[in-house]
Amino acid sequence: MNLNERVISEIESLVEKSSLNRNHRYGFSYFKSPLVGFASVNNPLFSDYKDIIGDFHYHPKEFFETLPEDGTVIVWVLPVNEEVRKSNAKENRFPSLYWALQREYGERFNMLIRKHIQEYMKESGYNAVSPMLSDKWKRLDNTKVGLASTWSERHAAFAAGLGTFSLSDGFITRRGIAHRCGSVVTDAVLDINESEYSDHRENCLFFNNIAECGECISRCPAGAITEKGHDKSLCDKYTYNTIRRLRGDYYNVKTTGCGLCQTAVPC
Repeated sequence: MNLNERVISEIESLVEKSSLNRNHRYGFSYFKSPLVGFASVNNPLFSDYKDIIGDFHYHPKEFFETLPEDGTVIVWVLPVNEEVRKSNAKENRFPSLYWALQREYGERFNMLIRKHIQEYMKESGYNAVSPMLSDKWKRLDNTKVGLASTWSERHAAFAAGLGTFSLSDGFITRRGIAHRCGSVVTDAVLDINESEYSDHRENCLFFNNIAECGECISRCPAGAITEKGHDKSLCDKYTYNTIRRLRGDYYNVKTTGCGLCQTAVPC
């Protein structure tokens, strides 16, 4: 196997075999088989993001102390398991218990993958850093695009050709919109994915003129999604204040998530 195949195999093996990808009390897995993509650190999109998102958004090379001439951004998407999605599709105000457990413990598992792939690349003889594990990763509340961070794994996934964006600001892959993303930047030069998309919203039915949609609008209990787009501040307040306050202790989690706009919708 070449290095690309070995990296994919490592991620797939963790998803399939790790006990952290399973809720043993209720007997379900958080995620099913992953999608994995590779983008060059020299992809012009990463420079464009400094204009599109803000100059605070790091270029992948900036996560290294010494800027490499070349390298690769490894990105994976963990599709949420069907059992979890179906449980959330039944809800209309708060996320289901299964969804909240997936958000809390599934993301802990995702952090394990970030650490594992970072170390795997180092053991293979390369420099590597997962931006989400870096001291450089920060969340910013007041930017020209509203709530933002110094690294977006969804935008990295777009650069790696894994999907496009939605009306709700979600990321739609060929396996749908309900998922979690992860990434590692390395100075290893791997085979990269050429994007098949001509528009950054191509997979969203609301924009692509194939069918009228906008079903995520009615799915949002906070009214944060309209035909004009997604109000990130309103969404954040409802998800991390209202839901956490009313359901966090009940579900015994610190972070419940929401995900109603990612379930019971065509994407």
